Amino acid sequence: MSENITTFYRIPAPYSMGDTFIEVWGDGENAWYEWRAVQGGKILKESKEQGYGSPEIALRDALIAMSE
Repeated sequence: MSENITTFYRIPAPYSMGDTFIEVWGDGENAWYEWRAVQGGKILKESKEQGYGSPEIALRDALIAMSE
């Protein structure tokens, strides 16, 4: 795993009342990103090795997944 892992976005999940967050993380230098939904330190959902090429597309998919 690369040492360049960064969290690019951390926003409240839709309809969560502020207790669940969506995080988009990855390696910007190598252009791969993943998303996860976190509540109280626990991962509720995640993209699991999708390898998105854009953090914005990962964020879009996370928002869709958490709005279902």
